[in-house]
Amino acid sequence: MKRIKIVILGLTMILLANYVIAQGKINLEGYTIGAQITDVPDGAMFYLINTNPKTGRADTVQTVESKNGQFKFKGVLTSQGEIHWVLIDTNTVKLEKGKNYWILLVLDHSDIKLTGSLKKWPNVEISGSLPTTEYEHYMTSSEEVIKKARELEKAAGADSSMLAQAVQGYKAFTLTYYNSALDAYTTPKLINSNSFLDNAEKRALYNKLSDRVKNGYYGKALLDELETQERVKQINALVTDKNIIPDFNFSTAEGEKISIHKVAEKSKYTLIDFWASWCKPCREAIPEMKRVYEAFRDKGFNIVGLSTDNNETAWKKALEQDGAKWNHGIDNIDKAGKNVFPLAAIPAYILIDKEGKIIKTDYFLSGTNTMSVKPGEKSLSSNLYEIIEGLLGEGKGK
Repeated sequence: MKRIKIVILGLTMILLANYVIAQGKINLEGYTIGAQITDVPDGAMFYLINTNPKTGRADTVQTVESKNGQFKFKGVLTSQGEIHWVLIDTNTVKLEKGKNYWILLVLDHSDIKLTGSLKKWPNVEISGSLPTTEYEHYMTSSEEVIKKARELEKAAGADSSMLAQAVQGYKAFTLTYYNSALDAYTTPKLINSNSFLDNAEKRALYNKLSDRVKNGYYGKALLDELETQERVKQINALVTDKNIIPDFNFSTAEGEKISIHKVAEKSKYTLIDFWASWCKPCREAIPEMKRVYEAFRDKGFNIVGLSTDNNETAWKKALEQDGAKWNHGIDNIDKAGKNVFPLAAIPAYILIDKEGKIIKTDYFLSGTNTMSVKPGEKSLSSNLYEIIEGLLGEGKGK
């Protein structure tokens, strides 16, 4: 344990010593990435890439061509501090086998310079980007700590106390770094991805971050994840205790604002169905839902279809095509699919009584790895008729 502590202390001092570095020139109008790379032929293609937060896939932000060994990107960020990559198109320039074709940058509104040669790409000099330097220092310094922790983990075998030492050593290192880098744009990204920290620890670190970092790309993402996890915990408690769901509003096809409690109080049981026009399994479930609705609507069963569509025209077209006669709305006011039930996927179903009390759920919440339906339980998606029959008795036309 002493050995790990010494490594942690030494690397932390290196981090702190390297943390205060001359900032690049701040550009209030946006960012620029200017490159001077020798040996690059004219017409070589370079791409500025980021990651789409919704799909997790790479998106091309800009494309430029080189001329006289130079190329330049420029733009404006909505939130600063997001990781981007500068990629060289290997169809236009051939690199040595095994070489990376990308350079990582943490972008803010600074004037960034890339200087070097094609022969040494991607090992070029990056200047004017303090966020990139901070991130690189963390990644480089953490490698040694991770290596030592893995060695200890391997040596520990089934020894739980030695495994705990490895975890605590790494955790101590990361906490020391986070607390020394509260004004670094990528610190919230590192906090968010640290599986050894619980939500309370992550929230405490978030509260310490500078306002600049809280308003940065990863600061906003960390806050969103923390709030999602807190909502998941609250919803899980509601479901476990069969409590009344929070009231929320949505818009009808006629533009009327209505609350879920107002709709629910008119029936004995109401099924809330989160769906969308583009969701194939949502649409495929409608014939069975029609059968259940027709069988039990006179006995006090209702359905509220809540669309998560961003396109109201597509939603209304789907309503006409499906011809479902129950209540319909679009989740565009209180956004219950995110703010009340943080849904990771649709279709999602919540069955409530006339008071809004949860009877049964069938959904997958963001930030969890399990469905709300326990193994062996009957689900609303597969056993809706049977479940409603159990509550209201034999249905019409059976």
